[in-house]
This record gives sequence, structure tokens and C-alpha cells, in this order.
Amino acid sequence: MGTGVLRLWDAAAFRQRLADSALSARELARRLGVTHTAIRKWQRGTATPIVRRLGPLAAALNCSIADLLVGDASDSLAGLRALTGMNQRDLAARAGMSPSHLAAIEHSRYPPSETALQRIALAFGISDRDVLRRLPDAVSSRRRRRSGRGGRPPRPGPSA
Repeated sequence: MGTGVLRLWDAAAFRQRLADSALSARELARRLGVTHTAIRKWQRGTATPIVRRLGPLAAALNCSIADLLVGDASDSLAGLRALTGMNQRDLAARAGMSPSHLAAIEHSRYPPSETALQRIALAFGISDRDVLRRLPDAVSSRRRRRSGRGGRPPRPGPSA
């Protein structure tokens, strides 16, 4: 979920919040520094706001960021980033890793190292366990197996 696509965007919720507000689409666009066309695309779900606009957008509509996202966004690492207004580049910089490394962790390409896990947790101000809970099952189960916590038992060493 870089600066382009916000996968958790709920266009229907946005339409309802905008309809309930005293703002027109043009006034909201002016306040956010975007075009009226961008607002219309957000309403249709054919485009999404960048993560950094979520805070100002929610404030303008007098709601929380979570109100504009599908389901419980805090259940995933990407959702937690959106709720805190960080994109992948922001979180990667805070965690001292490349955005591609973070993307690989988020998209189940490989489990995080102990160091990466600790850095991500520190960047969010949460525990390592809370980070693991938000990773896809495939990543967290591979992580547990690799560290000997859960999954198959470690192979016995050579006998003497």
C-alpha cells in the first residue's frame, strides 16, 4: 500500500460520510488540495486517497480514519500503517529497512527476522507479538517454525 493504492478503502463509507457532512465534494477537494475529479473517483472506488491524506480527510468529515476503511484495519500490518497515517516508505524508514523488504514481509514473501520484527514493533510502539498477530498466517507460521516455536519440532542433531 504505497502512496497509490489504499486496498482497505471503503468507497461506500466515504460517500455516506460526505453526504452526512455539510461539505460539498468541491469544498472537500479544496480543503485537501486535490481536484474535484479525485473526490468523485474516491466516491466511486476507482481511485483511493494516498495514506497521508487520510488524517486530514477524516478530520474534514468529522470521523476517524477507521470509519473510512473496510473492516477492522488494525488486523493487518498494512491496515495499522493506514490508521497511523504511514505508508510503506514511512514505516520502512522508521524501522531502518528498505520499503521492498517491508513489502516482502507484508505480502508473505518471507518471515521477518527477529531484528526486523523488533524494529517494526518499535516503529508502531507495540510488542513483537502484536506485530506477528498482524502478519498473514503463512508468514507468522513460517516464523514460528523457524524459531522453534510451534510447527514441526526441530530436527535432532547428530548423535554422538
